[in-house]
Amino acid sequence: VRVGNPELLPEYTDSVEGSVMQLLPFGSVSITPYWRRTTDVIRRFQEIRPDGVTVSTFANLDTSTSGGIEGVLAFNGSGALAGLGGTLSVEGYRVVTDGSSVDADLEADAFGWGGRANLRYALTPTTDVQANARYRAPMETEQGRIGARQFVDLALSQRLTDRARLALRVRDPFNSSGFSSVLDSPRLYQEFDREGGRQQVGLTLTYTFGSADDREAQRAGREGAADDGGGFSDLDIE
Repeated sequence: VRVGNPELLPEYTDSVEGSVMQLLPFGSVSITPYWRRTTDVIRRFQEIRPDGVTVSTFANLDTSTSGGIEGVLAFNGSGALAGLGGTLSVEGYRVVTDGSSVDADLEADAFGWGGRANLRYALTPTTDVQANARYRAPMETEQGRIGARQFVDLALSQRLTDRARLALRVRDPFNSSGFSSVLDSPRLYQEFDREGGRQQVGLTLTYTFGSADDREAQRAGREGAADDGGGFSDLDIE
Protein backbone atom coordinates (compact mmCIF):
# COMPACT_ATOMS: atom_id res chain seq x y z
CA VAL A 1 0.00 0.00 0.00
CA ARG A 2 0.98 3.65 -0.44
CA VAL A 3 0.38 6.17 2.32
CA GLY A 4 1.25 9.82 2.87
CA ASN A 5 3.11 11.32 5.81
CA PRO A 6 1.51 14.49 7.22
CA GLU A 7 4.35 14.77 9.75
CA LEU A 8 6.98 15.49 7.10
CA LEU A 9 9.23 18.44 7.90
CA PRO A 10 10.42 20.87 5.21
CA GLU A 11 13.92 20.24 3.95
CA TYR A 12 16.46 23.07 4.06
CA THR A 13 19.50 23.33 1.84
CA ASP A 14 22.74 25.29 2.29
CA SER A 15 24.63 25.58 -0.97
CA VAL A 16 27.61 27.28 -2.49
CA GLU A 17 28.89 27.27 -6.05
CA GLY A 18 31.32 29.11 -8.25
CA SER A 19 31.72 29.40 -11.99
CA VAL A 20 34.55 30.15 -14.40
CA MET A 21 33.79 31.00 -18.03
CA GLN A 22 36.15 31.29 -20.98
CA LEU A 23 35.00 33.01 -24.17
CA LEU A 24 36.10 31.28 -27.35
CA PRO A 25 35.99 32.30 -31.03
CA PHE A 26 33.07 29.92 -31.60
CA GLY A 27 31.28 30.25 -28.25
CA SER A 28 32.17 29.69 -24.61
CA VAL A 29 33.02 27.02 -22.06
CA SER A 30 32.21 27.18 -18.35
CA ILE A 31 33.14 25.08 -15.32
CA THR A 32 30.88 25.17 -12.24
CA PRO A 33 31.80 23.30 -9.04
CA TYR A 34 29.16 23.19 -6.30
CA TRP A 35 28.44 21.85 -2.79
CA ARG A 36 25.06 21.37 -1.11
CA ARG A 37 23.96 20.10 2.30
CA THR A 38 20.29 19.36 2.95
CA THR A 39 18.81 18.64 6.39
CA ASP A 40 15.55 16.69 6.87
CA VAL A 41 15.87 15.57 3.27
CA ILE A 42 12.66 13.96 1.95
CA ARG A 43 12.99 10.51 0.42
CA ARG A 44 10.62 7.74 -0.59
CA PHE A 45 10.80 4.97 2.02
CA GLN A 46 9.54 1.40 1.87
CA GLU A 47 9.15 -1.08 4.72
CA ILE A 48 7.27 -4.27 5.63
CA ARG A 49 4.61 -4.22 8.33
CA PRO A 50 4.43 -7.11 10.83
CA ASP A 51 1.51 -8.56 8.82
CA GLY A 52 3.73 -8.83 5.73
CA VAL A 53 2.26 -5.88 3.80
CA THR A 54 4.74 -3.62 1.98
CA VAL A 55 4.20 0.06 2.75
CA SER A 56 5.53 2.85 0.52
CA THR A 57 5.62 6.32 2.04
CA PHE A 58 7.92 9.32 2.51
CA ALA A 59 10.27 10.07 5.39
CA ASN A 60 12.69 12.77 6.55
CA LEU A 61 16.25 11.49 6.53
CA ASP A 62 18.88 13.27 8.62
CA THR A 63 21.11 14.82 5.98
CA SER A 64 22.15 14.59 2.35
CA THR A 65 25.45 16.14 1.24
CA SER A 66 26.36 16.41 -2.42
CA GLY A 67 29.28 17.90 -4.29
CA GLY A 68 30.12 17.93 -7.94
CA ILE A 69 31.21 19.81 -11.01
CA GLU A 70 29.49 20.65 -14.29
CA GLY A 71 31.04 21.68 -17.59
CA VAL A 72 29.04 23.45 -20.30
CA LEU A 73 30.09 24.15 -23.88
CA ALA A 74 28.04 26.65 -25.91
CA PHE A 75 28.96 26.95 -29.57
CA ASN A 76 27.98 28.28 -32.98
CA GLY A 77 29.51 26.44 -35.92
CA SER A 78 31.26 28.04 -38.87
CA GLY A 79 32.69 26.86 -42.16
CA ALA A 80 31.58 23.27 -42.82
CA LEU A 81 29.55 23.41 -39.56
CA ALA A 82 27.79 26.68 -40.37
CA GLY A 83 24.22 26.64 -39.13
CA LEU A 84 24.94 24.21 -36.28
CA GLY A 85 24.81 25.51 -32.71
CA GLY A 86 23.70 24.66 -29.21
CA THR A 87 25.01 23.56 -25.84
CA LEU A 88 26.65 20.41 -24.49
CA SER A 89 27.08 19.71 -20.79
CA VAL A 90 28.41 16.94 -18.58
CA GLU A 91 28.22 16.65 -14.80
CA GLY A 92 29.75 14.41 -12.13
CA TYR A 93 28.75 14.39 -8.47
CA ARG A 94 28.90 12.47 -5.20
CA VAL A 95 25.92 12.13 -2.84
CA VAL A 96 26.26 11.03 0.81
CA THR A 97 22.98 10.45 2.67
CA ASP A 98 22.43 9.62 6.34
CA GLY A 99 19.03 8.30 7.40
CA SER A 100 20.04 6.46 10.57
CA SER A 101 17.32 8.18 12.60
CA VAL A 102 14.73 6.34 10.45
CA ASP A 103 16.60 3.06 9.97
CA ALA A 104 20.15 2.11 10.91
CA ASP A 105 20.76 0.74 7.39
CA LEU A 106 19.30 3.73 5.58
CA GLU A 107 22.38 5.42 4.12
CA ALA A 108 24.18 5.86 0.83
CA ASP A 109 27.52 7.05 -0.51
CA ALA A 110 27.20 7.12 -4.29
CA PHE A 111 28.74 8.69 -7.37
CA GLY A 112 26.64 9.73 -10.33
CA TRP A 113 27.11 11.46 -13.64
CA GLY A 114 25.03 12.64 -16.56
CA GLY A 115 24.98 14.81 -19.62
CA ARG A 116 22.69 16.95 -21.77
CA ALA A 117 22.71 18.17 -25.35
CA ASN A 118 20.62 20.84 -27.02
CA LEU A 119 21.50 21.10 -30.70
CA ARG A 120 20.00 23.25 -33.41
CA TYR A 121 20.72 23.18 -37.13
CA ALA A 122 19.47 25.72 -39.67
CA LEU A 123 18.42 23.80 -42.75
CA THR A 124 17.48 27.07 -44.48
CA PRO A 125 17.25 30.68 -43.29
CA THR A 126 13.64 29.97 -42.24
CA THR A 127 13.79 26.29 -41.20
CA ASP A 128 15.43 24.88 -38.07
CA VAL A 129 15.71 21.35 -36.73
CA GLN A 130 16.46 20.80 -33.06
CA ALA A 131 17.37 17.80 -30.91
CA ASN A 132 17.32 17.68 -27.12
CA ALA A 133 18.86 14.71 -25.32
CA ARG A 134 19.58 13.85 -21.69
CA TYR A 135 21.29 10.93 -19.97
CA ARG A 136 21.72 10.02 -16.31
CA ALA A 137 23.88 7.05 -15.36
CA PRO A 138 22.79 4.31 -12.90
CA MET A 139 23.26 5.25 -9.25
CA GLU A 140 23.09 3.70 -5.79
CA THR A 141 20.33 4.93 -3.44
CA GLU A 142 19.56 4.60 0.27
CA GLN A 143 17.56 1.39 -0.28
CA GLY A 144 18.95 0.03 -3.52
CA ARG A 145 19.79 1.53 -6.90
CA ILE A 146 18.18 3.22 -9.87
CA GLY A 147 18.87 2.41 -13.48
CA ALA A 148 20.02 4.71 -16.25
CA ARG A 149 17.57 7.26 -17.62
CA GLN A 150 17.66 8.87 -21.05
CA PHE A 151 15.41 10.57 -23.55
CA VAL A 152 15.56 12.34 -26.90
CA ASP A 153 13.14 14.97 -28.23
CA LEU A 154 13.11 16.30 -31.81
CA ALA A 155 11.52 19.37 -33.37
CA LEU A 156 11.22 21.05 -36.75
CA SER A 157 10.43 24.77 -36.92
CA GLN A 158 9.38 26.71 -40.01
CA ARG A 159 9.09 30.51 -40.03
CA LEU A 160 6.15 31.29 -42.27
CA THR A 161 6.29 35.08 -42.01
CA ASP A 162 7.90 37.65 -39.73
CA ARG A 163 4.98 37.07 -37.34
CA ALA A 164 4.07 33.40 -37.82
CA ARG A 165 5.99 30.23 -37.02
CA LEU A 166 4.96 26.58 -37.36
CA ALA A 167 6.65 23.93 -35.17
CA LEU A 168 6.39 20.14 -35.28
CA ARG A 169 7.56 18.46 -32.06
CA VAL A 170 8.17 14.75 -31.45
CA ARG A 171 8.76 13.64 -27.87
CA ASP A 172 10.70 10.42 -27.24
CA PRO A 173 10.61 9.14 -30.84
CA PHE A 174 12.80 6.14 -29.91
CA ASN A 175 10.70 5.18 -26.84
CA SER A 176 13.85 5.24 -24.71
CA SER A 177 12.63 7.11 -21.62
CA GLY A 178 11.82 4.09 -19.45
CA PHE A 179 12.76 3.85 -15.80
CA SER A 180 13.95 1.00 -13.60
CA SER A 181 14.97 0.59 -9.98
CA VAL A 182 15.90 -2.09 -7.47
CA LEU A 183 15.00 -2.02 -3.78
CA ASP A 184 17.46 -4.21 -1.88
CA SER A 185 17.03 -4.10 1.91
CA PRO A 186 17.54 -6.83 4.54
CA ARG A 187 13.81 -7.71 4.56
CA LEU A 188 12.65 -6.73 1.08
CA TYR A 189 13.88 -7.17 -2.48
CA GLN A 190 11.93 -5.59 -5.33
CA GLU A 191 12.57 -4.87 -9.00
CA PHE A 192 10.61 -2.13 -10.77
CA ASP A 193 10.44 -1.37 -14.49
CA ARG A 194 8.33 1.29 -16.15
CA GLU A 195 7.86 2.05 -19.82
CA GLY A 196 8.53 5.62 -20.88
CA GLY A 197 5.04 6.66 -21.97
CA ARG A 198 6.36 10.05 -23.17
CA GLN A 199 5.80 9.59 -26.89
CA GLN A 200 3.86 12.52 -28.30
CA VAL A 201 3.58 14.43 -31.57
CA GLY A 202 2.45 18.05 -31.55
CA LEU A 203 1.99 20.78 -34.12
CA THR A 204 2.05 24.40 -32.91
CA LEU A 205 1.29 27.60 -34.80
CA THR A 206 2.63 30.77 -33.14
CA TYR A 207 1.60 34.22 -34.28
CA THR A 208 3.09 37.43 -32.87
CA PHE A 209 0.81 40.46 -32.51
CA GLY A 210 2.29 43.96 -32.53
CA SER A 211 5.90 44.98 -33.03
CA ALA A 212 8.80 44.79 -30.61
CA ASP A 213 8.78 48.62 -30.36
CA ASP A 214 5.07 48.60 -29.53
CA ARG A 215 5.60 46.05 -26.77
CA GLU A 216 8.48 47.97 -25.27
CA ALA A 217 6.40 51.14 -25.22
CA GLN A 218 3.51 49.34 -23.56
CA ARG A 219 5.85 47.79 -21.00
CA ALA A 220 7.39 51.16 -20.14
CA GLY A 221 3.91 52.68 -19.74
CA ARG A 222 2.90 50.10 -17.15
CA GLU A 223 5.74 50.48 -14.67
CA GLY A 224 5.28 48.19 -11.72
CA ALA A 225 2.80 45.88 -13.43
CA ALA A 226 3.34 42.19 -12.80
CA ASP A 227 2.67 41.19 -16.41
CA ASP A 228 3.19 43.36 -19.47
CA GLY A 229 0.34 41.63 -21.34
CA GLY A 230 2.08 42.21 -24.66
CA GLY A 231 2.60 39.90 -27.60
CA PHE A 232 4.68 36.77 -27.70
CA SER A 233 8.36 36.80 -28.57
CA ASP A 234 9.74 34.53 -31.25
CA LEU A 235 9.53 31.27 -29.33
CA ASP A 236 12.41 28.79 -29.26
CA ILE A 237 11.73 25.11 -29.62
CA GLU A 238 11.72 23.42 -26.20
